[in-house]
Amino acid sequence: MSLNYLSPILCFVLALSFGYVSAEPSCGGDSLFFRPNSTYDINRRLLLSTLASNVSSRDGFYNVSLGEGTERIYVLGLCIPGTDPKVCSECIQPASDGLLKNCPNQTDSWDWRAANTLCFVRYSNHSFFTQIGLEPTQQEFYDIDVTGDAAEYKRSWEGLMERMIS
Repeated sequence: MSLNYLSPILCFVLALSFGYVSAEPSCGGDSLFFRPNSTYDINRRLLLSTLASNVSSRDGFYNVSLGEGTERIYVLGLCIPGTDPKVCSECIQPASDGLLKNCPNQTDSWDWRAANTLCFVRYSNHSFFTQIGLEPTQQEFYDIDVTGDAAEYKRSWEGLMERMIS
């Protein structure tokens, strides 16, 4: 398996392991703020408006940065590997639009979507492309009864983790 697919797969496995993905964007509660119509805002709007086509034309994974110094923005968009490009684009576009609408001046925001496929969009004023971190996090509650064999789930999970490590 290519190393390029490992990171998106790990992100999706972790998201799914928590049992729920929200369609509401998270507007980085601890992030800084930018002035509307600033260079950062213009770069953000430009990159988010073209993200869906860039992600879908690059096998469901695209990251880019634009600007200099404090006006530099880093943007990531990804769909679960194997997603049809049209379906991927139809997931990324509303996530990007939602961030533009609902996070008007936060410098670090993200959105998970899980309608027809699973996708993730994030932007920030600092690079997160080559870092392994536990952020962003978003706590959700999954309050329905889950039936199934817990031992089988544990075996499947451990097998997946062993394959990912190797």
